[in-house]
Amino acid sequence: MTKRGKSLPAAERRALSVQTVLQLAAGQNPSDITTEAVAAKMGLTQAALFRHFPTKNMLWQAVMQWTTSELLTAVQQAASAASSPFDALERIYKTHVAFVAEYPGVPRVLFAELQNPEGSEARKIVSDMLARYVALLKDIIAEGEKRGQIDSCVDARSAATMFIGTLQGQVIQAMIAGDGAMLPEHAARQFKLLRRALERQKSPFETYAVDYDNWFETAAGAELFQLELNCLKKTVETKNTSWLEVGVGSGRFAVALGIGTGADPAPSMVKIASSRGIETVTAPAEALPFYDASFDGVLMVCSICFLQDPKIALSECHRVLQKEGRLVIGFIPADSRWGQYHARRGREGHRFYAGAQFYTSKELRHLAERAGFAFDAGYDCILPPPDAQPGNESIRQEAGMDNGFKVLSFYKKII
Repeated sequence: MTKRGKSLPAAERRALSVQTVLQLAAGQNPSDITTEAVAAKMGLTQAALFRHFPTKNMLWQAVMQWTTSELLTAVQQAASAASSPFDALERIYKTHVAFVAEYPGVPRVLFAELQNPEGSEARKIVSDMLARYVALLKDIIAEGEKRGQIDSCVDARSAATMFIGTLQGQVIQAMIAGDGAMLPEHAARQFKLLRRALERQKSPFETYAVDYDNWFETAAGAELFQLELNCLKKTVETKNTSWLEVGVGSGRFAVALGIGTGADPAPSMVKIASSRGIETVTAPAEALPFYDASFDGVLMVCSICFLQDPKIALSECHRVLQKEGRLVIGFIPADSRWGQYHARRGREGHRFYAGAQFYTSKELRHLAERAGFAFDAGYDCILPPPDAQPGNESIRQEAGMDNGFKVLSFYKKII
């Protein structure tokens, strides 16, 4: 039973009023709670209650301020004690659930207040708390992506919204069932599902890095590599310059072209490339860990089709290039026989090409130009058909035709 409010100091009586509202809300619709009922439960007259809260709206504002402040403080403290981003998310999830289990009236008043007119002060308090909650989650998720624990393709805001939405759904189910005791038990299972949705999945280039690299030792792999390398040499000049290969893979092209630095999101690939003498970092193309204007040139070879977001990746390439730096993209055109062959293999579930997105020369030029690059030159490498043994090569200046393997060269625009 609520402690009676008579003869309490003003601050304690105000706090008791808030707790009384939450207690009443645990068993009835918050919109049906009257100041008369609050005063009666506290052992006060309405007049005595009105001395602290002249209107019902002011009482509701106090309830919202206490609720949002206590909840936000609790989850912030939980996050600060964590050892990793996922540990922080799990602690927040469990803390939120425990808070609701302790104060079952909280979700009722929050949901009820969010249905009030947009201009209400109490609604603004709740909305502000949710915005700060989302910001906290976004920062944790971004840190998880930075550490390679959370998939880099995860949109932090969407993930934060999903996190809160999952919590809200679990709370609503408990309210419908009338069993708040089920919340902590279900929290662990719910969080496992959330974690799986956010966790970075191993790419096939990480799982099958050795198999990928060994393919270049086969007769077909060695000859195709040489054809593509000869095409790249037409525009990649690394002497006395600093180059970066984005999506360096196992480092074979970087070594053959004299490129000393590489970045790749697959740790297994990074390990192989590093063993070949390439200074390699584990990083996706969309978040290159280099200072602005660090390189004279950036190379991407058969990697742009595997990127989560080529627009962001190309913007990152633009950022790390020096003024008038060169970007070279080697790729399999979507409208070539090889592009169509790999796309079909992807549709059939091929471990490497299932997630690939192939582009035409026109599409890549458009993407690069939007990222701030100016087209310089292009070369075609006419490969034998996918079902034939590699034979003679032919490299010619671009004439608007896509064949086998194509190289496009760009310069960073001077703005």
